[in-house]
Amino acid sequence: MKEKIEVKESESMIVDKFKLGSTQVEIYNDAYKNKTKEDIEKILKRIAYIVQNETNIYQ
Repeated sequence: MKEKIEVKESESMIVDKFKLGSTQVEIYNDAYKNKTKEDIEKILKRIAYIVQNETNIYQ
């Protein structure tokens, strides 16, 4: 079963925006606010995991 990804409203700024295939990705600065370096590494690893698993479906 696929994991549901929650999209939240944000009042912060978009710091990066790009497409991966037909998927629009937006990175907001609140993803990093008040986070430790370890927290940020976990966030980036989770993003990489999600992207790898979603893009492998179409190959």
